[in-house]
Amino acid sequence: MSKSEVSSDATVETTTEEHEKDVIVTAYSENEYESERAFINDLIGDKIDVDLGETKETEERNIKIELNVDGEDDDGYESSVTEDLTPFTGYEQEIVANYFKDKELPEFLSITDEVVTEKEFKHSPRIELRNHLRAQLEEGLLSDSDYEESGYTNFVRSWARKIEDLSVDADPDDTIKQYSRVVTKSTIEPTRPLVHQSKRTRENRYESEDELWSFKIKAHIEATSADEMQELSEAIVSPIYRELWEIDGVDLVRIESCEQAVKKSGECYNI
Repeated sequence: MSKSEVSSDATVETTTEEHEKDVIVTAYSENEYESERAFINDLIGDKIDVDLGETKETEERNIKIELNVDGEDDDGYESSVTEDLTPFTGYEQEIVANYFKDKELPEFLSITDEVVTEKEFKHSPRIELRNHLRAQLEEGLLSDSDYEESGYTNFVRSWARKIEDLSVDADPDDTIKQYSRVVTKSTIEPTRPLVHQSKRTRENRYESEDELWSFKIKAHIEATSADEMQELSEAIVSPIYRELWEIDGVDLVRIESCEQAVKKSGECYNI
């Protein structure tokens, strides 16, 4: 835990700092692909245990009840009314289908019960990319901090810890929960490649107008000081950066980051 001292003529108080930072690491390929699936398959297809091209058949049941009546309103205006009722869940569909089974329906009521068979891909390229990166990043990236790794499968890596809460109204044993996580961003698509971070400016942001197939990895980091943020960033981002360069088919890797917030809790005044 990082503490900074604030002094006045009468007192010396402590505060807890909370820093947050997001780092986006983007990998680009100069090859052309027809889809995100083809892109990811070319990059890691020979390194994973599944076939990204494998498909499966799924069945979807569609039940629709149709009401069709001719009549007139209170003013004697004649018209036709057609309304559909479509049960949403499979459970509701079963109830409706079983209720009307073998029943004779009136002319104004009809029911359609059909099963549609569709073919879809068995494996998600985004999930397989996430799992592959998790396997490549060594455990213990934050072994020098108080962070403990958690096993959430929705993240490439995830860590959590508790730090002391020094806010004025906190009880002596109160703590603040902090998280640091690595996730694969949902967008896998062609984008304009960024200029290398060492040469990037507001006026010089992109290398070209051309778009390259790319995917993004986001590291969200929470720290208790600027120095610790630097240490955690190095421990988390550097291995990601190196690993992406190791993937055959990746031609560029770029980093962009944003310091989101610096928050202090405790006796923060300085009189």
